[in-house]
Amino acid sequence: MIQEEFFNYVFTSGGLAKLKLEKPSSLQWLNQLSQALEEKKFPRGHNLLNIGQTPEHIYFLKTGAMSGYYLDADGKPTTLYLWCENSIVTDIAGYMNETPSDLRIDVCNISEVIAIHRSAINSIIDQYPDAFLFLIQIQGHFLKYHRERDMDSQTLTAKDRYSKLHSTSRKLGTKFTKKSIASLLGISPSHLYELMNEK
Repeated sequence: MIQEEFFNYVFTSGGLAKLKLEKPSSLQWLNQLSQALEEKKFPRGHNLLNIGQTPEHIYFLKTGAMSGYYLDADGKPTTLYLWCENSIVTDIAGYMNETPSDLRIDVCNISEVIAIHRSAINSIIDQYPDAFLFLIQIQGHFLKYHRERDMDSQTLTAKDRYSKLHSTSRKLGTKFTKKSIASLLGISPSHLYELMNEK
């Protein structure tokens, strides 16, 4: 069941089983969340979120690829996320604060997602306050990503950062533009080509 895949990812497989065992009441709000999930398909080039738009959805990317970027002080796009299969996609800061996003999210390849709207989550949390744990877990995934990214930028060379990124998805080049990959790594496209040729 695809909902189980999503929840296993959000809570981690062991964490979900533990939650159900230790808090049987969680089955009620998990079931409500499951019923609120929608399956959607987006074409390549679709704009999922625009700068200035308040995020209203949380997505779980089943298949495909998406990128998230912001504009720096000079108006230059800088990549912050390259999402592949089994990823949670949203602007978490804008979503949690209900504020206009400084992030643009685009679909890079035909993508299938599971989506849940803010109104559905809020309604469930109103009924079952413990369901806020769902959002806490999602925040945790983003916190872990940014912490690791910050540590990598301080401790790894560009070559090591590229190798690490390449190890997570060997089809990066077919999913994302070289410009986006270079931007995520904080290097120039020409430097990226050098690193790729060393592989």
